[in-house]
Amino acid sequence: METISNNQVPLLPLDRVIDLKLPELVQCRLCQGIVLNPVACKNCEKAVCSTCIHNLNATKSEPICPYECGCSSYIERTCPKTISHILSTLNILCQYKPNGCPEIISYTKFEEHEKECDYQLSTCIGCEQKIIRKDYEEHERQCPFVLLTCDQCSTSFQRKDTDLHTSIECLRIQLQQQTSKIRQLEIKESEQQIKIDSMQQKVQEYEKFWIGFANTTNQIRGMFDK
Repeated sequence: METISNNQVPLLPLDRVIDLKLPELVQCRLCQGIVLNPVACKNCEKAVCSTCIHNLNATKSEPICPYECGCSSYIERTCPKTISHILSTLNILCQYKPNGCPEIISYTKFEEHEKECDYQLSTCIGCEQKIIRKDYEEHERQCPFVLLTCDQCSTSFQRKDTDLHTSIECLRIQLQQQTSKIRQLEIKESEQQIKIDSMQQKVQEYEKFWIGFANTTNQIRGMFDK
C-alpha cells in the first residue's frame, strides 16, 4: 500500500480554533489542519481539504484515499452533514492576529474576513517597510522616501528632499528645461533659415535662367528681322 505524505502546510492550523472539540473529525489527514472547503471519500466518509486531496491525486493514474480506508479507488463525495455542522460551530482567530487583529470569526466567514482584514501587511512604495493596511494611507502621506512629482518641473524626488528641490533643484531643472527649449527653437530656426536660403538660391537660378532665355530669344528675333 502506498504511504501517504503528511508534509503539506496546514491551510487552517488547529491552534487558530477557539475551544476545539472533536479535532479528529475535522482535521485533514494531509495538512494536519482544520479541513477547508472539505470533501470526503465515498467509502469511509472522512473529510479532507479539497485542495489537499486534489494535490495528492493530481499526478496519480488511480486516485487514492488519504485515510487508506481500503477502497480500490478514491471516489469523492460532498462532506457529510455531521462534519459540516461541526465546522459551522467553530470560531476562528484571524490569521492577522499577530499584527493586531482582534476579530474571532465563524468558520463560514473567516476567509471573507481575511480578504478584507485591515491588519494585512502591505509594502510601502517608498521605504518598503511592511505596514498594516489600516495605517497604510497615513504612513504613505508621511513616509520620507515616497516619490513626489513637482508641479513646476515634473521631476520626481523623495519627500525628504522637498525643501532642497523647491529651493534649488527645481529652479535648476526649470532653467535646464528652458535652455533646452531655446536650443530646440534655435535648431528649428536654423533649419528654417537653411530652407529659406535654398529657396532663394533656386529663385536666383530661375531668374538667371529666364534672363538668359529672354536674351537668347531677342537675339533670334533680331536675326529674323534683318
